[in-house]
Amino acid sequence: MSQSGRNDMTAIKSLAFAAALTPLATLAYGADFTLRYSTMGSPTAPLFVCGAQSMMQDLAEASGGRIDFESYHGGTAFANPTLQFEQVVRGVTDISQGPLTYVPGRFALSELATVPLLVEDNVAGSIAMTRLAQTWLAEEFADIHLLAIILTTPYQFHMAAPLDEFTELEGRRMRVSGPGLTALTEAFGGVPAGMPLPEVYEAMQRGVIDGAIAPWTAVPTFHLDEVAQQHIQGDLAVGLTFMGMSHQFYDSLPADLQELVDTHFSGDAVARHEAECFQQIDAQAIAAAQERGNEIIVVSPEDRAAAAERLQPVIERLIDEVEATGRPARDFYEALQAEMANVSAELAAE
Repeated sequence: MSQSGRNDMTAIKSLAFAAALTPLATLAYGADFTLRYSTMGSPTAPLFVCGAQSMMQDLAEASGGRIDFESYHGGTAFANPTLQFEQVVRGVTDISQGPLTYVPGRFALSELATVPLLVEDNVAGSIAMTRLAQTWLAEEFADIHLLAIILTTPYQFHMAAPLDEFTELEGRRMRVSGPGLTALTEAFGGVPAGMPLPEVYEAMQRGVIDGAIAPWTAVPTFHLDEVAQQHIQGDLAVGLTFMGMSHQFYDSLPADLQELVDTHFSGDAVARHEAECFQQIDAQAIAAAQERGNEIIVVSPEDRAAAAERLQPVIERLIDEVEATGRPARDFYEALQAEMANVSAELAAE
C-alpha cells in the first residue's frame, strides 16, 4: 500500500473541547478507572485529536465504560514537555505521549532512530522501533508500561528569514532537539539551540533563534507559520516520541482490562495509528502554509544527495559515541535497519 493510501486510513475526529486550562473529560461519571493523560499541546492540537484522544475514546468504549479519561494540556501544571516521561514514571499522570530527546543520554539507544538519513517512512520506523523495544530497549523503558514508540514525520527547516541553501546555515541559531539534529546543524555551519517546541514561537518572534528544525506537525500545533515565512523540506531526520502508561495505573487494572490494553491498545496498531496521524497533519499543515503565502522549498534529489554525503561522518560519529558508552549501538542500528525493511515489505504487501 502506498504512503498516501495509508494516510487515508485514519480519519481525524472532530469534537467540542473544553478550555485548555482545565482537564478534558470524556464519558459519564462513575467509571471504575479514570486515565489521566498529559501532553504539551492544546486540546485542539491536530495530533492529539487524531492520535491520543481517538485512542483513549476507543479504549473507553471497548472497556464498556469501566475506563474513562481526562486530559491535561498546555497551560496546566502537567504540560511541561521536558517532564512528560518522568510524570508517567512517578504516577503523577497515567499516560502521555511526549518527546524523548529532551533528556540527553537517557534514551541513547532509542535516539539512534533520529540519526540523519536513517528513517524514510515514519510508519515503518515506528512499528520497527516498537517491536525492537521489547528486547533492545527494555532497559530504557523499564520505568513505564510502554505502549508504543512513535517516530515523527521528517523534520524540516522553518525559517524566520529566507535561507538560500539549507546546508549553509552560516551561524544561524536553529532550534533543535536531540543529538541527531544537533550534529546536523553543526555540520551545516549553524548554531544549535536546544528548546522545547512550545517556546519556539516567542523565541523566533523575538529573534532569539533564526529558525526551527521541526516536523510539519508542529507548525499548526504551535502556529509556527505565523513567524516562519520560509519552509525548506529536506527530509533528513525524524523525531522520537513515546506513548506510555504508568506501572501504577496498569497494575491497578483487573486482568481483563490489562489484556484489552495489551492486545488492542499497544504495539503495532498504536505505533501505526499515531505515525499515520503525523502524515495526515503534515499534508494539512503544508496546505495551510501555502494558503498563508509562505514560501515552501522542496530540496532536489541532487541537493539531498550532496547533503547526505556531508552527513556520513556525522552518522558514524553519532553511532560511535553511543557505542563508547557500552551500549550495542552499531548492532542496534543495523537491527533497526533490518526491521524497518521487514515492516516496509509487510506494508507494501497489504
